[in-house]
Amino acid sequence: MSKKPVFFSVFMGILFLSSLVFQGCENQLRQFILILGMANDGMGSGSIDTVSLTGSGIYDEGTEVSAQAMADSGCSCAGWFDAESGGTLVSADNPYIFNLIEDTVLYAIFENVPIASAVNIHDGGIVESGFIIGTAGDDITLAAVEVKLDGGAYTAATGTTSWSFKLPTGGSTWKDGSLHTLGIRSRDEAGNYSGEIFLHVRKGVNKDVNGDGYADLAVGEYNYNSGQGRAYVFEGGLGGIADQDLSGTGFAETTLTGEANCSFGCSVQG
Repeated sequence: MSKKPVFFSVFMGILFLSSLVFQGCENQLRQFILILGMANDGMGSGSIDTVSLTGSGIYDEGTEVSAQAMADSGCSCAGWFDAESGGTLVSADNPYIFNLIEDTVLYAIFENVPIASAVNIHDGGIVESGFIIGTAGDDITLAAVEVKLDGGAYTAATGTTSWSFKLPTGGSTWKDGSLHTLGIRSRDEAGNYSGEIFLHVRKGVNKDVNGDGYADLAVGEYNYNSGQGRAYVFEGGLGGIADQDLSGTGFAETTLTGEANCSFGCSVQG
């Protein structure tokens, strides 16, 4: 990641001029210049529009200074590098706090970090499926999306850019109305982790018939064909369940028909 940014020669000229100004001031408290810049090492997407740098200035010798780089979400500071040496890593800390004892030019390198989110549940929401589904992204290949339940260990989900995570079943099935905390994060092939997302949810009735992560809707028509009866299943999605004209035919994704005179569909939950 060593790299000499384009501002290097300009800043070196500034330091040369500053040395001329301070010559002959041996009996005075010496002062030094701290200059901060940034460079893109090819991994990140930082730019002057999305990054702010604080700490540049002229300071008395030995002053404790703080070099800090702030970027938009999805981008993080990989470290501070020394411009004069051609790109030696000085510190991975941000902010980088040190005592200024000489003229110094530092530049920050930014890199993208992966992101992850759930799309079928939100913080404070009700879980109506046996699955949590979501999306993730990064500027390089994602290695995994991981989920943890109620403070437990992280477990890999299925998929990466589009992922799903099966909630506990059998004896570990969440009870209706119980409260739970989900932790979600992603990791790319470079070993970078996204920030953790925490969702506090309540377990509701499972209305997900097809297991796609979204609640579906079942509607009964018990008097169909003189009491034979039918049930219609309308599949949900990211936008909910689409409006339907129930007077038509072929409007439901799944149609179940009962036997003669059984009034199938007279009692439907969901």
